[in-house]
Amino acid sequence: MEIDLKEAQKLLPKYQMQCLKELIILGSVKSTDLLYPFMYRMPNLEKLKLTFSRFAEESLTSSNIEPQELGTVLKLKQLFVCFSDIKDIGFERYQVLQRLELLRLKGCHKLNTLAPSSVMLTYLTCLKLKNCNGLRNLMASSTAKSMVQLKTMKVIDCAEVEQIIRMEESEEGKVMKIVFSKLISIELVGLKNLASFCSHKECEFEFSSLEMFIVRECPKMEKFSEKRSIAPKLKNIFGVKGNEKSKWQWEGHLNATIQKIFNDKVSFAYTEYMWLDKTDDFIIKQLRDDTHWGQQNKFGYLKRLSVWECDTLKHIIPSHLLSCFHNLEKLYVISCSNAEVIFNMNDENKVMTKPSGIFRLKILHLDYLPQLEHVWDKDPKGIIGLQLLKEIRVEECERLKSLFPASVAKDLTRLEVLQVTKCEELEEIFRKDEKDEEGEGTTHESLFPRLTTFTLEELPRLKYSNDCSKQQVILTPLPSLILTLLPL
Repeated sequence: MEIDLKEAQKLLPKYQMQCLKELIILGSVKSTDLLYPFMYRMPNLEKLKLTFSRFAEESLTSSNIEPQELGTVLKLKQLFVCFSDIKDIGFERYQVLQRLELLRLKGCHKLNTLAPSSVMLTYLTCLKLKNCNGLRNLMASSTAKSMVQLKTMKVIDCAEVEQIIRMEESEEGKVMKIVFSKLISIELVGLKNLASFCSHKECEFEFSSLEMFIVRECPKMEKFSEKRSIAPKLKNIFGVKGNEKSKWQWEGHLNATIQKIFNDKVSFAYTEYMWLDKTDDFIIKQLRDDTHWGQQNKFGYLKRLSVWECDTLKHIIPSHLLSCFHNLEKLYVISCSNAEVIFNMNDENKVMTKPSGIFRLKILHLDYLPQLEHVWDKDPKGIIGLQLLKEIRVEECERLKSLFPASVAKDLTRLEVLQVTKCEELEEIFRKDEKDEEGEGTTHESLFPRLTTFTLEELPRLKYSNDCSKQQVILTPLPSLILTLLPL
């Protein structure tokens, strides 16, 4: 059954549903107390999914429903909570949840811990967490000890996680051992603040069945744990599951291999999508200042880069990293108050690139960059290939005077969208080449056979010219072309 949250609260407490095995509730769930009390009418329920829907009614408070006894709900095995404002899952209050075998949480930003230390998860076999940015750790050591059936653990893009397992105050200073006897796979990805699996100095881990360990985008993780961990079946650490090329040389044990990954700065080597914001000071400093990072980390898998409110960056992609982004397809730069140049280039770049250019750039969005003076501070021809560029959107870049040098205009044969708005100093879309400034009768023609959207809005300094001896832009007439020229 799939049902809206408000309707669920009206209908589900009224009817006995002996055969119902899977229930999906659409709505903004703020408290699990809303839902579990009527589950006693579904004694055979195995799967419960709580997920946000933009069509769902507004969320309701727990006062709308009276608690019920849940002792008859014995078969619930899977719980998936997606984009919810829950602050706790309810393990402590509802014993039935402790029989879960699969738990998936996504976008639960107000959740600060998976379970209290009193909770035992002895049935859990699979744990998957993604985009839960309120978590600083997953569980207490006592809960971890109870997870004797756990086979899979995935923690992805939980930006605030500092450690996976925390020690309770009563165990501080004690020598202890935690055994995950059935754990086969661990995946830790996009955990920007993760320092280690556990920071307790006297805790030893044993992973007798561990065969697959994936770690990526964990730039602060210098070691796995304080003490050496036992993992007799583990022989490699991977950046991407099933990709032999992403296999890192095994150093004999977990800690030594993690240390090597940290020292070689390859934590981002197999990243496809990267989001940087003002909280990522550690990463931004490395990218900006550390040329060794650029030499070792080729960013060969990176396809999309989003840079948001990174006010310390003047060059979004500095020259020493330019050759690393050869598969970059989408670049979004938004609200970076001190950005002056998007692509910083120097003469050395031409030496290290192929004649066809290094980029596969398809989409470029620049928004609210008040100090931006250049998209590229030198002619990118021969360095950055623009033949695949499909979409350019530039908005509120008040110091920008031009977008392209005229020399690359003829390469933009796949351009579909060109939108430039609210750029007060913009004078030209295509900047005349310096060598042609004094020349006469020079014409730079460019055809845009695929252009469908061309928008120029609020550009008070944009220059026009009817002189045929100067640069021209020829728009091939297409039935689908939408031309918008609002007050310039």
